[in-house]
Amino acid sequence: MKRTLAALLLLSPGFAVAQAVILANDAPPKPGLSLREEMTMKLEGGTFSLGIGSTAMTGAANAHTRDIVERNYSSPTQQKVEVLDSARSFRLSFGGQGGEPKDDAGHLLNKKLLGTQSEGHWSFSLASKQKPDSAEATALRQFGAYTDAVRAFGLLYGATPRKVGETWKPDLSALKKAAPQVDADLECKLEKVDAQAGDQIAEISIKGHLFANINDNGKLQIAINALVHRSLHEMVDLDTAINGNLKYHGAFGKPKENQKTGTEAEIEAPVTLSRTVKVLKH
Repeated sequence: MKRTLAALLLLSPGFAVAQAVILANDAPPKPGLSLREEMTMKLEGGTFSLGIGSTAMTGAANAHTRDIVERNYSSPTQQKVEVLDSARSFRLSFGGQGGEPKDDAGHLLNKKLLGTQSEGHWSFSLASKQKPDSAEATALRQFGAYTDAVRAFGLLYGATPRKVGETWKPDLSALKKAAPQVDADLECKLEKVDAQAGDQIAEISIKGHLFANINDNGKLQIAINALVHRSLHEMVDLDTAINGNLKYHGAFGKPKENQKTGTEAEIEAPVTLSRTVKVLKH
C-alpha cells in the first residue's frame, strides 16, 4: 500500500511543486537533436530623433521580422540549419509624413547553413560552400549572434535546484564577457512546474533591465518582462514571450568623409519578441 501511494505521488502533476527541480545543466546539445523554431519580433510605435550638427530630424519607426528554421545537431559543436521562412517589414516616417512599408525577404531565405561552435560562440556558413555576398555575410553573423543569445538565456537559470515560488538573481559573469559587453539587473522566478506527456514543463518569469555599450559609441538599455516555458527533459525553452522597451543614445552610422562628426540618435521603442520551439527528434 505504501509503495502504491508513493508511486501515485510521483506521477501526480502537483508533486513537483514541493520538490526542487534543476532548470539547466552544462550538457551540450545531444547529437541527433532536431528542432523547429519560429521567432518573431515586432517594434511598433517607436520614436527617434537624428541630429547632424545643428540639424535635427524626428520620426517614427515600425518593424516586423519573422524567421522559421529547423536545426539538427550532428554533434555538440556542429549543427545543420535550414531557413524555411524569413521576412522583414520596415516603415519609417519623418516629420509626421507617413512612409510606405518596405517588405523584404530575409537574405538567408531557403538557404541551408552549417554551424560550428568554437570558444563558446556559434558561427555559420552557407552549406553550398559558396562565398556569401555582403548581405548574406551580415545575416550569417546576425544568426550566429541570435543563436548565442538563445543559449545565453539558459545561463540565467543556473544549475542550482529551484522550488516553485523561488526567486533568484542570475549569475551574469558569462554574459559580461560577451561582445558587445552586456550588464544586467534581472530577477527570475519559478512560477510553476506542470507534468505534460512524460515531461516536466517549468514556467519561469524574468524581469529587469539589460545594458550594453555598442562599440563605445552608443548606450543601449532594454527593460524586459519575459515568460518562458521550458522542457526539463530536453533542457530546451519551448515558448518564450518577451515584452520590452528599448532606449538608445549614441552614434548612428559612421561619419562621411567630409563630416567631422556622424549622426547622433535618440531612439525609444516598445518591442515584443516571441519564440516557439518544437522538438522533432531526440
